[in-house]
Amino acid sequence: MGRPLVYAGASVVADRASGPGWIDEFSPEVNALDAPTRAALAAAWLDDAYAEHASIAAFTRVSMQLIAVAAPPELLEGAHRAALDEVRHARLCFTLASMYGARWEAPGPIAPDAIRHAMCDRVSLAREALLEGCLGEGVAAAIARASRDTAEDPAVMGALATIADDEARHCELAWSILGWCLETGGAAVAQAVDDALRALAAADFSLELPEGIDAATWASHGRV
Repeated sequence: MGRPLVYAGASVVADRASGPGWIDEFSPEVNALDAPTRAALAAAWLDDAYAEHASIAAFTRVSMQLIAVAAPPELLEGAHRAALDEVRHARLCFTLASMYGARWEAPGPIAPDAIRHAMCDRVSLAREALLEGCLGEGVAAAIARASRDTAEDPAVMGALATIADDEARHCELAWSILGWCLETGGAAVAQAVDDALRALAAADFSLELPEGIDAATWASHGRV
């Protein structure tokens, strides 16, 4: 879920801490679930929560990169709005995790180097927009929509609808950033994008059902 915060070739998330600060006030219906299913759902939403939290930092980094290459204001506005969206997404996911039985968790520190050591040139910005935005958030939006469509609980459906709409808008922002980089960056940007597209031929995306969990129940609680 969300735009990954990639550093040194790997996705980075915050350290795990405790506290109620990221928990909101809504509750899905969980009484009919057996303990293993509740635990699996809590763990899945908790993983999403930390991923969404990392997306806040990812968009903070994008805004820094955009400023460094003198991007137009509408792209900067979009990056900052997206970061605020990701705060909301993280709160939704932390709340769902806690409602399914996870202990109250809150994100701890995140590696500052992952934010400040960004490559601030059009080639890097275009490549990241393609892979982490157009593709990554496009996939995230599709997953959230599919999850919303299988969910039966109103609280889960509402959270997923919000995430799906926002991630689709973030994907559109990434296409705009990519387009601007291609328009202003010349042959080097075009070549980098072409190389990245060729690498995508080997990309694989899969979502696995936890062992021992009923597929229909999993889907009814917004997991595909």
